[in-house]
Amino acid sequence: MIAQRILLVDDDTELGNFVSMALTSLGYQVHFQNSLLGVESIIRDFSPSIILFDVEIGADNGIEKAETILKHFKNIPILFISSHTDAQIVAKGITTGGVGYIRKPFKITELAAYIKRFALDPNIFNLSQYKLNAKDSTLFYNDSLIKKLSTLEFKLLHLLILKKNTIVSKEQIATTLWGGELDEGYEASINNLNSKLRELLNKDSKITIETIRGKGFRLIFE
Repeated sequence: MIAQRILLVDDDTELGNFVSMALTSLGYQVHFQNSLLGVESIIRDFSPSIILFDVEIGADNGIEKAETILKHFKNIPILFISSHTDAQIVAKGITTGGVGYIRKPFKITELAAYIKRFALDPNIFNLSQYKLNAKDSTLFYNDSLIKKLSTLEFKLLHLLILKKNTIVSKEQIATTLWGGELDEGYEASINNLNSKLRELLNKDSKITIETIRGKGFRLIFE
């Protein structure tokens, strides 16, 4: 079972650590960030199922930042958490695109209920206009089924997605796909599988599988 990934952004370190530990004990994978520094890169690399966003993060406005984030990561739900109870602030958070607004102090059971309701299915991986369903290895384009991937096709695409925007060596691919060391036979199979994946993903120009000569492959998508 794939754990849902939660990104928590709150400048209250004590609260953040407490919430992180509580959610981790419930089976979630949590990344806690106490500032907005590099948050877009974290979202891109961590691929959260939901973002828990404080309204005030230091001197920064969390609602305004969330609005910017949603322009680039439209599918990720954002849940605001704040001690502010002003109706206008709550309304602004919701109209910005937040799925909800929880007032501090809150109970973990309340927070967990919101997460269960709004978090993305961790088995679904979005690649621009494509979707990969890890439950049954199916690949969709604009919600239309493209193909049920073979076991090796799925393992390779899943690995590249998890390591997106970073180089994945052929040695690592061989270990993931076959549990063995790279040899000429495995290398030929890897090259063939990559060619098949490129053909399947060629409907979207924002997705590229790069060949890094002498190193491996890198999946790039927005």
